[in-house]
Amino acid sequence: MTLPSGEEGVADSPVSSAAIAAEAIDRLRGAGLDARSEEVVADELEDAGGHLGERVRVGSYATEAEASRARGAVIEAGYPASVWYEGWGGDAAAAEDDGGPVAVNVLTVDPARFRGEVGATFGADLERTETTSELAEGARRLHLTSELADPSGRRLPMTPSTQVISGGPNLVTDGFREVTAARDGMVLPANPGQFYGWVHQRNPRMIAGVDARRRLVLVTVDGRQAESVGMSISEAADLALDLGLVDAVNLDGGGSTTMVVGDELVSTPSGGQERAVGDALVIRGR
Repeated sequence: MTLPSGEEGVADSPVSSAAIAAEAIDRLRGAGLDARSEEVVADELEDAGGHLGERVRVGSYATEAEASRARGAVIEAGYPASVWYEGWGGDAAAAEDDGGPVAVNVLTVDPARFRGEVGATFGADLERTETTSELAEGARRLHLTSELADPSGRRLPMTPSTQVISGGPNLVTDGFREVTAARDGMVLPANPGQFYGWVHQRNPRMIAGVDARRRLVLVTVDGRQAESVGMSISEAADLALDLGLVDAVNLDGGGSTTMVVGDELVSTPSGGQERAVGDALVIRGR
């Protein structure tokens, strides 16, 4: 459920102060609901993590239908709420929380053997979004004409082999875990729910990296399903290390997480079907 932030200019979110959580519990219990407060502690990352605040949950139900009825009662009490499977929580530090099953797909491209190209495509139409399967069928290159600069302001030369990837946060650098959620824009003081929902909780994930043999490794993790709960960003970094990646970044995630090999969809999108997206990473052999 969503709690008031209690601060002007700060968005409401699932985590708030202990005082606000206690007020919500009193109100919900007054409505006959079994409400409880839980401290949320995120894994310590390179520049973020630790105590995030308190969240409020109501009951524990065997079926989604039962939970949905309780959700309606929470909304009637004045709080936005949703039905949530506990395995999606991301509380990996808790000994009793083993998460649940996770479906992972790994695609490795060896430059010593692969003959072809790895590139980005926006498909046949820049304006219209398409599914990953459709983008793979009609790949086109996106040509950039803007000047790019590094964090120091130095101009980055664009060459025919330059690729620009939008993603984050960083996961692994030079073989060591380095999750820089704050540096990469995932910690927003005016929106505490951003870190809680995207970094701390388990979601579908897409990871891109290279291993010690300089092979490109692309990974999808199915999530938001009982059959595959997904991963937190911290767990994604651990997976990257387990796969032997020496440099890795969280490329994307959520409902757009999709892997297509040939004409076969090998991942299971969280929305039950492929989502239309603006672009995709495409690997084509010669």
